[in-house]
Amino acid sequence: MGFDLEKLRNKKSETEKLIKELEEKLSDRKEVFEKILRKEDKLYESMRATRDALELSRIEILLQKISEKKRKVKGEIEELERKLRGARRELEEINRRIEIIKPKKVRWITEYNTK
Repeated sequence: MGFDLEKLRNKKSETEKLIKELEEKLSDRKEVFEKILRKEDKLYESMRATRDALELSRIEILLQKISEKKRKVKGEIEELERKLRGARRELEEINRRIEIIKPKKVRWITEYNTK
């Protein structure tokens, strides 16, 4: 029983490390996504301001490339969020198992019979 408890505690620490790594990766990908959105907004502004057809076609090509990058990064973000949800569920399950297996603290109450 103690061996299972140690295995669960080790698995808990590994899962917590995994959650931290996934959260860091997720925040990095979200920053990249925000940069892409800002760049896309700038291109839309320059597209509205331009009157040159050649410049307009160049901006449209850049927008297509950016939208491909945006889709790719958005897919990565969704994948990381799914992994993170799964890791958090696994951590909850491990914590629940630890609570079940962990020996309970019991106080013994001594009763005296007085006559």
